[in-house]
Amino acid sequence: MYPGGLRTRSTKVMREKYTVEWVEKAIKGMLPHNKLGDVQRKHVFVYMGPDHPHAAQKPVELKVK
Repeated sequence: MYPGGLRTRSTKVMREKYTVEWVEKAIKGMLPHNKLGDVQRKHVFVYMGPDHPHAAQKPVELKVK
């Protein structure tokens, strides 16, 4: 009820419009919340679609229902 209060996005909106941020937020929640987790998050890259610079690693597509 306060002006400029908490702004939230539902899971449905995040999944439809902000898929990369949605996956990154889910990964962040699974990692430890300390310095080790900060280092691990720097090594995670999420790309939208099949185009990415890591073709030599043969990644598997993740299908979200």
